[in-house]
Amino acid sequence: MYVNTATGERIVRIILGTIFLIVGFFILFKLNWVFAIAIFLVLFGIFTLFIGISGFCPVYALFGISRAKKKIEIRLNKGEL
Repeated sequence: MYVNTATGERIVRIILGTIFLIVGFFILFKLNWVFAIAIFLVLFGIFTLFIGISGFCPVYALFGISRAKKKIEIRLNKGEL
């Protein structure tokens, strides 16, 4: 897996992912709105946080887009797992 998002974009995604998670859980547990909306917001928040933390966007990879300044590849050895 490699990093294909820029640093500023990762920070924005972490912030937005956190906001989506908070709003999704708030709707789910406090407001009792439509269950599907709350689940969508929570899943979208998790997906956005994953991209922000890891720096890897599967949609960018699908289309061959990279916004990172340098190509950084993350490799794990068998002993590190």
